[in-house]
Amino acid sequence: MAIKNRTSVFPVTDWRAGPLPGYQALALKLTYLTYSADGTNTEHQSQFFAFPPEMVETLISELQRHLRNLQKSDQSDSRQEKH
Repeated sequence: MAIKNRTSVFPVTDWRAGPLPGYQALALKLTYLTYSADGTNTEHQSQFFAFPPEMVETLISELQRHLRNLQKSDQSDSRQEKH
C-alpha cells in the first residue's frame, strides 16, 4: 500500500505493549502486513521499541488529536454525502 507521495504504508494488524523490566520505559512491538506484486500479503513483526514515559504521553496526545480530526472528517464526509 502507498499514499499519494509514494511513501510505503504498512497496515498494523496487532501490537504488544508493556513496561520494559529494568528500565523506566514502555516497550512496543507492531505486527504489520506487506503486499507483494502478485496480491498476496505477508505478516511481519517489528523489533521492540522503547519509549520513555514522556514520549508515551506525547504519542498518546498526538494519536488522540489525530483521531479526533479523523473522526471530524468522517462526520463531515457523511454529512456531505446526505446532501
